[in-house]
Amino acid sequence: MKMFILALVLILTLTLSVCSIAGAEGDTLYQVALLQSLAQGHFDGMITVGELKTHGDTGIGTFDGLNGEMIVLD
Repeated sequence: MKMFILALVLILTLTLSVCSIAGAEGDTLYQVALLQSLAQGHFDGMITVGELKTHGDTGIGTFDGLNGEMIVLD
């Protein structure tokens, strides 16, 4: 399961990087933690969903302690 989440985060990061390079002006990518932090076993929460929503309206991630998967839309 952890490998699936790591692969999903990697794919999203690469996809967003390509979109950013393509010239999506005005769009900003807000990243809370690096993929390496998950790989090293850092599963503690770093930010609340409320704080995260102040930076955008779409995203993916996981909850504290890898307790489920999170998708934020609008």
